[in-house]
Amino acid sequence: MEREMTGGEELQEFTVKYYEDQLIKGIENFHPGGIEYTEKLVQEVGVREGTWILDVASGSGETALYLAMKFRAEVVGFDLSEKMVAHATGRAKNLGLSHLASFRKGDIHKMPFQKGSFDASISECYMASNTHDLIWC
Repeated sequence: MEREMTGGEELQEFTVKYYEDQLIKGIENFHPGGIEYTEKLVQEVGVREGTWILDVASGSGETALYLAMKFRAEVVGFDLSEKMVAHATGRAKNLGLSHLASFRKGDIHKMPFQKGSFDASISECYMASNTHDLIWC
């Protein structure tokens, strides 16, 4: 028996399919706010070499790979889309950053990480497309 989806779950599923479709079309840079926003975030969080970062809704890995490349931060990208995780993992390998950036598939409402596992958690894209979660934030 199929269970009924909530409005939030429907939006989440739509968002995943939309971004996967963009990836198929060859559009891989989903970076709201651009590099200026990322730099502002870096200052706010205090990213430096060796900082452990969780990138929630990491998508194609743009932010995670940037942090690994520029700051030598150790980043775990976490995304609901298997296609995005595979794409980001391939990009990390191609850039020689697999030792600093890794990607995992999963639902952010059921993250497998222990509290305190990371120095910081960031998300540039999640809230831009999942505002239904503002209710519990």
